[in-house]
Amino acid sequence: MNKICKQLYTNFPSKISLVCHSVNEEMLQIPNFKEKSPREQEHSLGRYCAQQALEAINFHCNVIQSSSHGFPIWPDGIVGSISHSKGLCLSAVAKSTDFQAIGIDVEQFNRMKERSIERIVHPKEKGQIGNDLTKATLLFSIKEAFYKAQYPIFKTSLNFKDLAFEYDFTAQKAQLIWLSDKSPIAKLDYSSWAISFETIKNNCFTLCSKNNKSDNSN
Repeated sequence: MNKICKQLYTNFPSKISLVCHSVNEEMLQIPNFKEKSPREQEHSLGRYCAQQALEAINFHCNVIQSSSHGFPIWPDGIVGSISHSKGLCLSAVAKSTDFQAIGIDVEQFNRMKERSIERIVHPKEKGQIGNDLTKATLLFSIKEAFYKAQYPIFKTSLNFKDLAFEYDFTAQKAQLIWLSDKSPIAKLDYSSWAISFETIKNNCFTLCSKNNKSDNSN
């Protein structure tokens, strides 16, 4: 386990298997990796991370296919997610007996532009985000992770302003507080979606998970 995953486990559930690698690492056992384009390298490395994460919980999968919408097709009994940003790839997987859904996202802090804030921030979030590019990047990552978690269940396409969150930047947690009518998720179910984020150097990592227990506790 590398240093990034060790730090993520201080805030993310231990029952979720995490694997993170960089395209610049040596000894990556991916055929013809150096000959691939940067985009192809990230795609291959993301699948490589996912396979390693699966093996850590005693699942073996030779090939992880993609759905027509680009989401990974996981083996039966598994939920998971893959994310990559500028050469850094991360996968999170877990048994479906423990979690109903998982969404993971990684973003670099220096990529957000001030003009993008209006597109991302819901009016309910404006007071907490303002024009802070760091907080806006975290918000972007949170919404990406939530979208990835909810889509395999509901097949619902959501825009950034179709949902809103409250944030505790000290505890590095977020809480869903509003969804548009596009989503079938009931307000009483908002609290069952657990969201944690962690900042490591110039990157933020966000995990959204929905517990599979009948009482929806986290």
